[in-house]
Amino acid sequence: MKHIIIFTVLSFISIFLFCEGMDKLFVSSPGSTEIEVAMNPDDGTSEIPGDESGDAFPTDCDPGNLISESSVSIEGNTINLESFDYSEIKGTIEIKNTLLKNINNLKKLRIVSGNVILENNKKLKNINGLSCLDSLKGDIIITGNDLITLTKVKNLIQKIYSHNGFIEGRLIYNGTEIDIADIIVSVTTEI
Repeated sequence: MKHIIIFTVLSFISIFLFCEGMDKLFVSSPGSTEIEVAMNPDDGTSEIPGDESGDAFPTDCDPGNLISESSVSIEGNTINLESFDYSEIKGTIEIKNTLLKNINNLKKLRIVSGNVILENNKKLKNINGLSCLDSLKGDIIITGNDLITLTKVKNLIQKIYSHNGFIEGRLIYNGTEIDIADIIVSVTTEI
């Protein structure tokens, strides 16, 4: 059985043929660090070892070095956000149909002028990387992320407001609008 793995690293696209019997692949591209990718022989998926759910809220909220003048879309077979270095997005950030388990590297993001959309990320276990946001002018729309519970979303919003962050828009969780004012006055903890 053969698998083709396509990686985009710093604007370089590398294609590797992964043959039966191989269980690891090392990838490096000019200007990047080497990445070890493990193949799951049962279902043919790949992941970076040590890419855990990262359930804790980030403690280091240093801003990124870049500003995006437009919306940012992260889609498809993306498995990590190591190179994410934006402090501001002048538009919407959409993370859709990825293989991400967490979005911890979004902790550098401070300002989003549009919406934050998380849609159909079946392996996404936590969204704590968004807890360093200072200003979100649009909505938070979370739909089809089976492992993200409403309690996790409420905890995230509590965390944003705990450091004087602000969300101007609405929270829409799996198609239902939830009043953010109700969330910021109640403290919830997921066990």
